[in-house]
Amino acid sequence: MAVTIMTNNWQQEFAETFGEKVKFNVPMKEHTTFHAGGNAWGMLFPAGIEEIKKAAALCRKWKMDFIPIGHGSNILCLDSGYKGIIINLAKDYRGFRWEEREGRYIVRAEAGAALTQMIRVIGAEGIGGLEFACGIPGTMGGAVSGNAGAFGDSIMEHVSSLEILKKTGEVVSLDKGSMRYGYRYTELKKGAVVIRAEMILDAVDPEEFNRKSEIYIKERRMKQPSEPYTAGSIFKNPEGDSAGRLIDAAGLKGESVGGAVVSAKHANFIVNRGNASARDILELINIMHDKVFAKTGVSLDPEIKIIGKGL
Repeated sequence: MAVTIMTNNWQQEFAETFGEKVKFNVPMKEHTTFHAGGNAWGMLFPAGIEEIKKAAALCRKWKMDFIPIGHGSNILCLDSGYKGIIINLAKDYRGFRWEEREGRYIVRAEAGAALTQMIRVIGAEGIGGLEFACGIPGTMGGAVSGNAGAFGDSIMEHVSSLEILKKTGEVVSLDKGSMRYGYRYTELKKGAVVIRAEMILDAVDPEEFNRKSEIYIKERRMKQPSEPYTAGSIFKNPEGDSAGRLIDAAGLKGESVGGAVVSAKHANFIVNRGNASARDILELINIMHDKVFAKTGVSLDPEIKIIGKGL
């Protein structure tokens, strides 16, 4: 439970500016799918771009870090917490809309839009192309920032432009052609926040959409753990191989540290059995990396984002 106690001038200014939309001393375990980690100094639930810009400006004024999150998947917050402001976009900045243009569809989604929910809604309206992402638990902003994907496709293949809040506070539009992206990354300048994404998608028969999306969802359920406290893939797949296969071959399924365990269903997932600390999870990640490297010489790159400083 977040506790609101005015002890610092920065807290006073945030409270006066945002009222009930900002909370202080917020447990990150309540806002991440790993269900672990310490407290954030503050968390803001903005309703629009102007409030996001105001928050960024106050963070610059007080020389504080800030980071956007959606549903908190693919994030591990250290036990020491996050010494800054979390901008939570999933509560009140999650809209999306679409329009038909020359036989195709332009879909514009705010960064906090729930990815799978959006895909299902537009699919029912006969808009397809994102079926591969059904079941991905994140929001549009996170999906774009990490170029989320599955089954040989990825979000950025369908994006035409992004609206970005720069570290300076300026909101700019970036065409896809001006951005570099690849497997599980979109290159954005440090401190930049994805505000909105525009995609160009094709018409699809809703029944065909349902058929394809159900195939992908069933495949995902067969291969991935169903336990509630997990953060998705821990490592990116190395070129020409699978991180899960390498971790499994290193004999790590079932390996545990404290309350954290390598999934018996998919070795590239860590499950929090309910009482894992961020330290437990991080130690297990390091064990997975080091044992795979010792066995194969492959250095796995993390897919999850670690926030906070120190242990």
